[in-house]
Amino acid sequence: MLRETKGAFNLVINDIHMPMMDGFALMKYIIREFNIPVIGDKRMMSADDKFKVVIRGLELGACFYLFKPLTLFDVQNMWQHVVRKRKENMLETNSDADNN
Repeated sequence: MLRETKGAFNLVINDIHMPMMDGFALMKYIIREFNIPVIGDKRMMSADDKFKVVIRGLELGACFYLFKPLTLFDVQNMWQHVVRKRKENMLETNSDADNN
């Protein structure tokens, strides 16, 4: 879906425990290829609250780590990361245009 509708997504919530796929590998790919904030995960989400899992997700680029079940407050916090990322991208784009 990300490839087919490039630019249509502002945020990815990624669960690290998925059947037939490594959630950490998916997170790294999304960050590298699409530069979209990943939350839960650049962002991870998991019912696994073990400290090592949280740290690994953050080290690989997650901007936030959520624990299931999610609350309305958690969802509201996610959008702070989306807005911040959009502002960063706009500043980079404007800076690149000014330098050309």
